[in-house]
Amino acid sequence: MNIPSLLLMGAMLASAILSGAGMMDGGVAADGEVNTEIPVMGPLQENLTSPEAFSRDIGDWHFMMTAVARYTLRGKLVARDNYSGSSTDTLSPVDLSFAWGKLIEAPYEDYISYYKEPRHLNYHYHFPAGCPALNYSYVNGHSSNNHCIFANESVRAAAAAVEIGDFVEIRGYLVDVRGVDFRGSTYTWNTSRSREDEREGACEIIWVEEVAQLSGAGIVEDLECRRGL
Repeated sequence: MNIPSLLLMGAMLASAILSGAGMMDGGVAADGEVNTEIPVMGPLQENLTSPEAFSRDIGDWHFMMTAVARYTLRGKLVARDNYSGSSTDTLSPVDLSFAWGKLIEAPYEDYISYYKEPRHLNYHYHFPAGCPALNYSYVNGHSSNNHCIFANESVRAAAAAVEIGDFVEIRGYLVDVRGVDFRGSTYTWNTSRSREDEREGACEIIWVEEVAQLSGAGIVEDLECRRGL
């Protein structure tokens, strides 16, 4: 069953009112002060007016990350995975998976479960009779798996400190990755630019410059759905 139009409009409005200027409500300021206002959950993608690029050498490889957009994501951390071994795993050692919108509201979140496969996020959902169901497109468009390339060790440590179930904000850039080693071998890894795509290539690759745990989620329970259970 399709999501009721009223719920869909609410989710779209929540995404639309995100502001990229300064600090969004409910986040953590540069001086570390926590803003306790209700935050707006979801992604914010802003086109760049000038190019940004980052580089990193790992073993025999030289990687260049070209930013395609400034990116901020607020959501509930629903899964994570750590990687090690290869040069690309060293470059992006952590996947952080998030959900937002109705997926993190009661009672919907009770009927969705998430599980990780290497570099992918999967989920199961089943809504009982009496609770309006969220369709596949909504679930797919309000959750994401993010390959994280940390700007420095402090940001990596901040990401290590957040736990599944936390409400988290990450800021940085969506990047495409190009690599070359001393033998001339090349490596290509492109970020998703949409929240609506799926399967191979649907994950975001983020050059992460900030990670902060949010002070509150601003969740409002759907009483009509609750009464139907």
